[in-house]
Amino acid sequence: MMRTIFATLVAGLLMMSSAMADPLLASVFGDSMVLQRDKPIPVWGKAEPNESIVVSLGGKTAKTNADAQGAWMLKLPRMKAGGPHELVVTGAGKPLALKDVLIGDVWVCSGQSNMGMAVQDTGRTEEGKKEIAEANYPNIRLFVVMPTTATTPQDELASHSPWASCTPQSVLGFSAAGYFFGRHVYQKEQAPVGLVMTAWGGTCAETWTSKAGLASLPEFETQLKDAEQNLPRLVQIETDYQAKAQAWETQLDTLDAGFQNGVPVWSKPECPTADWRPVDMPLSFAMLAGTNPSKLGGRVWLRRDIDVPASWQGRDLVLNLGLVRETGRVWFNGTEVSRFDLVYRFWDAKTAAIPSSLVKAGASNTVVVLLTDSANMAGMFGDAGTLQLIAKAPDADLKPISAAGSWQMKQGLAVEKLTPRPAPPSYWPNNPNMPTVLYNAMVHPLIRMPIKGVIWYQGESNAGAAYEYRRLFPALIQDWRRAWGEGNFPFLYVQIANFGCWQPAATEPRECTWAELREAQLMTLSVPKTGMAVSIDIGDVNDIHPIDKKDVGIRLGMAAQAIAYGERLEFSGPLYKSMKVKDGKARVAFTHAKGLTVKGGVLEGFAVAGPDHKFVYAKAEVRGQEVLVWNDAVKSPAAVRYGWDFAPECNLYNAAGLPASPFRTDEWPGVTVPKADATK
Repeated sequence: MMRTIFATLVAGLLMMSSAMADPLLASVFGDSMVLQRDKPIPVWGKAEPNESIVVSLGGKTAKTNADAQGAWMLKLPRMKAGGPHELVVTGAGKPLALKDVLIGDVWVCSGQSNMGMAVQDTGRTEEGKKEIAEANYPNIRLFVVMPTTATTPQDELASHSPWASCTPQSVLGFSAAGYFFGRHVYQKEQAPVGLVMTAWGGTCAETWTSKAGLASLPEFETQLKDAEQNLPRLVQIETDYQAKAQAWETQLDTLDAGFQNGVPVWSKPECPTADWRPVDMPLSFAMLAGTNPSKLGGRVWLRRDIDVPASWQGRDLVLNLGLVRETGRVWFNGTEVSRFDLVYRFWDAKTAAIPSSLVKAGASNTVVVLLTDSANMAGMFGDAGTLQLIAKAPDADLKPISAAGSWQMKQGLAVEKLTPRPAPPSYWPNNPNMPTVLYNAMVHPLIRMPIKGVIWYQGESNAGAAYEYRRLFPALIQDWRRAWGEGNFPFLYVQIANFGCWQPAATEPRECTWAELREAQLMTLSVPKTGMAVSIDIGDVNDIHPIDKKDVGIRLGMAAQAIAYGERLEFSGPLYKSMKVKDGKARVAFTHAKGLTVKGGVLEGFAVAGPDHKFVYAKAEVRGQEVLVWNDAVKSPAAVRYGWDFAPECNLYNAAGLPASPFRTDEWPGVTVPKADATK
């Protein structure tokens, strides 16, 4: 036995020694990758100190030596689109050869969840299923940066998928907006396309911006100082908070009707449930925005019996709860198997490990989940497909058992009877919304790779600070351009879509954070070589993640045709240009207004106000390349707004079939203007 262990150790050491002698490429390189055409091609990696490195590609060769730390980098001459090629790196050890390398255009696809929304999530319709089945594009290549954070800029990615040719299988987990964009570009340019997805749902723009980029914004001075103080202390901050949170939960146990003398009696399988009421799980994602159809909150107990087949005898299980809000515990057949505190970590999915000793194979098993929720939004709100019981059996093909559907619920402690919970920290390990941490981990490792441009879908998480976004978003664009050092590469982005299920239906025009965020995005078009895809007509009032990502990708692709590839075509919907008033009516002029038209007969979405700043809905009609706007009650129009709401009804288009961007003609302080600015 000892001889076998020793032999294994020797073999491992030999393998390590051999690996150290071989030149190692950076993580962005791999088989089936795409390298940017018409630009010098940098190649870099790690080797032995001072080792001689030779790289060849498509008949081109370059040489260099690693530095004293083993880092090396060289540049191959620029190449035209084509391939496949073999990229060979030769050092002191065995040459490293990457196969099936194409030369084409590389686009970075970044942002929050609407960029991260996968192609498989668009397959809920017949059209979506057809699109997936037809996603065979060998010259489109996909690369995914896995979500991670870093407190300082990293040279290497912590985790990523390998490069892959686009197939119905490989595309499933890739960005839907990115895929449809890449397909549009490929079909128009007929050159290989590499798509690099680096996105994380629910994230703010400041976390995607470098320290230097944020330092250019005075309003982020305090945040940067806080980050410098707290980022090195993440583990200690969370440890201190967890101790306070646990003490709070223990106190609540004494108030919760589900406990008797400290014993969780409602967790027992034999607990009577006649007065528990049914509730469907998982609850709708819309609940996060304030809707709470089940009126949960406080201390909520959830229970479900699950039949476990006899074939699962002796197997450990995993209960996948998906996304959970906020803190809680899990019991399986009366035994506690998990505790969690997700009040400030609601990006994290939750699982509970269940040892085989607790499992009753061939019988019904009781799952009880206790949620403590101070925000009156408790529940498990992930996808129904993720709420399931799984057998840990890599040697067997055992299908998971769905735990979605009807559960039982009972409130152990009303939300108004909760004692104040400890304030959660702003900083904790792997929090994606700390300043700079996603730039450090998910962008900085990419900046030595030449690209054609960036597509971006983000903004929902910054809507509460939309006025600030006017400066933050342009600063992010300039920050990335500075980091890549390639000048003003095209930066194309999506204006956030119509959504607002948490809002009551508007009976009159109102101020709106989301409208102000769209305005900030519209204003960012003043940055050179930017383009905006308007999506105000293809959202879903009830879903912050609208399924139509095909039109998003096409509209981004049209912007790329014009801005990145210099084609002459209409690539934008109508954009506000100017307003003049005559005879009590406002005439609004637009750019990109050729063939201005209305879909649906009656032009909707306009409001007008007089000098009193009070807006009322207005009548409107197209007059050539202008829109005439009026309300007989407003004798002296001072301002016009269009699409100024969370989920407005908008139907103004141009001849290219592209929708007009929401806008306003006034500069009156909105709801997101900082108090200091509002008084100016």
